[in-house]
Amino acid sequence: MRNVLLLVIAAASLMGAPKAPAWVNALLNSPATKFDGKVGAHVLLQEHRVTIDGLGKAFLRVRSAARILNNGGRGRASARMLYRKDSGKVKDLNAWLITPSGTVKEYGKKEAIDIALAENDVYSEGRARAIIAGAEAIAGSLFAYEGESEESSIFTQREWRFQDDEPALLSRFVLELPPGWRAESKTYNHPTIEPKVSGSTFTWELENLPPIVLEGAGPGIEGLAPRVAISYYPPAGAQADAVSFSTWPEVSAWLSALNDPQAVADATLRAKVKDLTEAARTEREKVEALGRFVQGIKYVSIQMGISRGGGYRPHTASEVLTKLYGDCKDKANLLRTMLREAGIEAYPVAVFAGDPTYVRKDWPSPHQFNHAIVAIRVSDDYQAPAVAGHPDIGRILYFDPTDEYTPIGLLPAHEQGSFALLVHPTKGDLVAVPRAQPEANHLERTIKASLNDDGSLTAVVTEKCTGESASANRRILRGANEAEYRKVIERWIARGVPGSQVEKIETSDDTGEFQLDVELTAPSYGQIMNARLWMFKPALVERRGWYGLREEKRTQPFLLDPDSYSESVEVTLPNQFRVDELPESVELNSAHGTFRTSWEHSNGTLLFRRSFRTNGGEIAPEDYAELRKFLRTVETAADSAVVLQKQ
Repeated sequence: MRNVLLLVIAAASLMGAPKAPAWVNALLNSPATKFDGKVGAHVLLQEHRVTIDGLGKAFLRVRSAARILNNGGRGRASARMLYRKDSGKVKDLNAWLITPSGTVKEYGKKEAIDIALAENDVYSEGRARAIIAGAEAIAGSLFAYEGESEESSIFTQREWRFQDDEPALLSRFVLELPPGWRAESKTYNHPTIEPKVSGSTFTWELENLPPIVLEGAGPGIEGLAPRVAISYYPPAGAQADAVSFSTWPEVSAWLSALNDPQAVADATLRAKVKDLTEAARTEREKVEALGRFVQGIKYVSIQMGISRGGGYRPHTASEVLTKLYGDCKDKANLLRTMLREAGIEAYPVAVFAGDPTYVRKDWPSPHQFNHAIVAIRVSDDYQAPAVAGHPDIGRILYFDPTDEYTPIGLLPAHEQGSFALLVHPTKGDLVAVPRAQPEANHLERTIKASLNDDGSLTAVVTEKCTGESASANRRILRGANEAEYRKVIERWIARGVPGSQVEKIETSDDTGEFQLDVELTAPSYGQIMNARLWMFKPALVERRGWYGLREEKRTQPFLLDPDSYSESVEVTLPNQFRVDELPESVELNSAHGTFRTSWEHSNGTLLFRRSFRTNGGEIAPEDYAELRKFLRTVETAADSAVVLQKQ
């Protein structure tokens, strides 16, 4: 009787044990593909199914499953369903974790948490319902989830990225439209993916996607992962609450209707403009005075009414000025309003910050942008790297008032050369943002050094930087306190001059030029080869931010910045020594840039000069070997040594 009771209890226990759905169990039998140890998880299924009801509602059903391969992939054991508080909701979210031994753990409402999507937003209606099980996932586990949500959408457009960097066995996007609707798609980062069509249901899918390995100085995941951009339209004559776009001027006119009513000045704003520009006598002085002011306003984001266009509509200029904070579109709107009060016309510009290659001309959509800057109409007298012509408006100066490190006249490197949308009610269209010439991003270094009879060294290093080089130095300086900045400089000097002591550091930052002066000493810089020969490197310090290029081959493009650099090193030699051997001068002319060195010595003084210029651009993987050879030659020249002989 006792044994029968135990069997009944065991059976009851098994009946109450958590069970995964059939679609999850089916994935347990998926073949265990072997990957490099750096791959942490294998996505077995990623499916989004969107149903459009034709009245502005979209219903989303998600299924996802991944096998955890090692501890590095435990982050994949999480479920996220995005929604907007003002226009949508997550109706259901459940997840299952199946261990290698077959034990199933189920997650539901009790384990779900609500999180904000943007950490730097004071308030945002963009949220996510999440289940996070990474701490419980071990190698060999399978994590799966499914969920449902609904939302009101203002667009008849969608994007689907088939993978992140992990490999994916099957990735699928399904769009179910009302009868009579049609859909069009563009494929990026992959050969064209044609949808399977059944009635009004469109399905895009890819199988057996390999892992994506991100390489240094290359595109981000947005520029590498396959994606489709989808637009869908109701039948001719049918009414729909959502907005459809066929051309870039249509997108521009829509954004203009959201932006223009917010660019209105009040008495306080007019008084502030008058105060800021009172001493300005020229157009440039007015632009710079107002630009510097708006750059100094704190970046804070409050996102409300997103489903009704709030994510694209700035707060009023007067409100931003009163509170002295705002996000990118708020700061852009404030600056254009202030410029208008100063008699200078300006327009909003939508860009994608982070990857200049991301925006594509053949898909007119506000979905392609994540940032806002300003286009300022200037006269022929205004010369700057960020100025370009516009066929209908004239000369345009592009400026990012959110980037506090990049002065007016320049643009951050990650925005240069991209496609952007100039917003205007009738003249707006996609434009090519200008790319600065290498000479606009220049580092000029001067070194005056003395090498003494005992091998000790004293030197003064002076660097003058403009453009992106100056911006990079500002970021380092302003992002650290005095002690931290000193350590940065000391580590930089020590890499070139071991055992050095930094005696003094001075910086100045004026009119767009950043200057750094460093005084240093080193007790034994000259290397004694024997009693009569010394060897030392005149190139005391390296170029900060230099490309490593350790890998011999690449599978992805190399993004080369347009850049220029010049250096002059003057070394006073020790009295008892003369120059015995100098390195040969170098002159390289490559498709990617130029490099030159020269050597002179007379009257106990050695003069070493070098100059370097990169043209910039996207270098294809098949051209990487040539680029690497060029840059490695430049790098090797920095290690060239001079041999002195005792007299």
